[in-house]
Amino acid sequence: GTIIVKDIYAGVNSSTPQNLVAIDGTLYFTAVTSANGRELWKSDGTEAGTILVKDIRTGTSSSTPSVFTQAGSLFYFTADDGTTGRELWVSDGTAAGTVLVKDIITGAPSSSPDYLTAVGSTLFFNVDDGINGFELWKSDGTAAGTVLVKDINPGSSWSYPMYLTNFNGILVFRATTDAEGDELWRSDGTEAGTVLVKDIYTGVSSGGPTVMLVTDTNFYFIGTDEFAGDQVFKSDGTTAGTVPLQGSDAYFNPDDIIKLNDAIYFTASSASSGNELWKTDGTAA
Repeated sequence: GTIIVKDIYAGVNSSTPQNLVAIDGTLYFTAVTSANGRELWKSDGTEAGTILVKDIRTGTSSSTPSVFTQAGSLFYFTADDGTTGRELWVSDGTAAGTVLVKDIITGAPSSSPDYLTAVGSTLFFNVDDGINGFELWKSDGTAAGTVLVKDINPGSSWSYPMYLTNFNGILVFRATTDAEGDELWRSDGTEAGTVLVKDIYTGVSSGGPTVMLVTDTNFYFIGTDEFAGDQVFKSDGTTAGTVPLQGSDAYFNPDDIIKLNDAIYFTASSASSGNELWKTDGTAA
């Protein structure tokens, strides 16, 4: 049947469950109660099995966990315990196993991890350590193993990695440098292995790759070059293998890119047909 699992905030008040995510057969989410504020909960689908995992910010204030991401047997999220600011946390689903990974900016200021992305059992993310600005970090769930991968844009500026994506065991993402602008990068988790894939829009202008959609051997994104403007690109993670896809009927202003089965669909305009639905199988013709 269709039933309420549990009246978490008893009575007419609402617990307002949010951030629902299924991890290894258990549902995790955040919910509000008068006693604990918004905290981390889990459920096995029964009333008795729907319980508070941990009151991270003790008392009625909320830690507001968010950005749940599984990596290996653990799942990560950000939370604010009221002492260390918003930092990276990890959980195995128990109160004892739900702990702060690392106070990246010591004390109350928040490092605000974002774009949490798993590649195998390694978690990659974008974070501000208070020294290098927003750069690429990784974590194995321990404080010692939570480290800066590379200061991609050294100095007072930062690279602000975005659209982090697992491409067959390699992290691909967008990052900014003063020399190349917003461009496509890749990382194997080492400083030496974190490199520019291609300067799509040559020079300081930005290629601006957006959401990356992975197929078996390639990934696709919308980017910009100096020759045809915004286009759908295909990449295998190499410079030579990162190419725009244009057919005989040239399109422009692609948007709303999505993967369906073995094809990539998007909206775009052309001189002959206006704004319509397009697709590609990875070839230009």
